[in-house]
Amino acid sequence: MRLEKTFLGVIISDRPCSPPGTFTRNAFVAAPVVVSKEVLAKGRGIARGLVVNSGCANAVTRSKGLKDARAMSDQLDSFVGESNSSSATGTLVMSIGVIGQLLPIKKILNVQTERIKRCNSQAKKDY
Repeated sequence: MRLEKTFLGVIISDRPCSPPGTFTRNAFVAAPVVVSKEVLAKGRGIARGLVVNSGCANAVTRSKGLKDARAMSDQLDSFVGESNSSSATGTLVMSIGVIGQLLPIKKILNVQTERIKRCNSQAKKDY
């Protein structure tokens, strides 16, 4: 997985929103799909954040992949909860790339921390 500035993106809505989502109906789904469906079910279709990585699909990665996708979602949820008094939080996760490869989760969480710190109107210049 490359560590260039566009391999990971973080989007935070100013307020809770109803993100559109289309999910596979296949019996075998990737960890990000499982986590995103859980987030939407728990929040009754409401979310505040989105974290997207490229290079690794986090598919066919079993419980480790689920743990990693939840870590990505939880980290952004923590920031949103601390930075805003709104109780409605929830972060969707999207991953694209190689199937069957584990995420370099430590690197992802470190880069995600940097992205979170820079989430403001100036962050648009990064993308």
